[in-house]
Amino acid sequence: MDSRLSRTNIAKPPVHPIERLNWEHARLLGEVDRLGLFAEAQKADIEGIGGRAVKLTEALEHHQEAEERFLFPLVPGLGEELFAGLREEHLRLVQATDELSSLARSGQTGSTTRLLLLFKKNLRSHFTREEEEVLLKAAGLLSPAQLDILRIKFASRKGMNL
Repeated sequence: MDSRLSRTNIAKPPVHPIERLNWEHARLLGEVDRLGLFAEAQKADIEGIGGRAVKLTEALEHHQEAEERFLFPLVPGLGEELFAGLREEHLRLVQATDELSSLARSGQTGSTTRLLLLFKKNLRSHFTREEEEVLLKAAGLLSPAQLDILRIKFASRKGMNL
């Protein structure tokens, strides 16, 4: 499954856990694009830009939690070093969204737009790494029972509100 092909903005999230994470990657990247367009078009609406940046931060945190708490423990054979690196990237990405929120709320739309471009580049790189090194491999390693456990956990977790 080449998840980069599935980076579409379908309305309803897939049920399969791996497909769901790929779908969330697409939704998060799409929201970064929408935030950039919104910031350029609504320079006077500082509260609106800041609010969208906060929603992006929350959605990213929920997504990362699903990966770290539910998926990573089920595929330890992929390597703790890989997961440690991804967790560090998660932390840096959330810190970047916090900075984005602060810039957006301060009305610095030029700086916000520049940071959004860098953030999107880093986010896309991170998602590609996850998809190639974790999700694609996990899809072949997880048993039907493990996939059922993930489905249940994903269904009960707080979803992305984008």
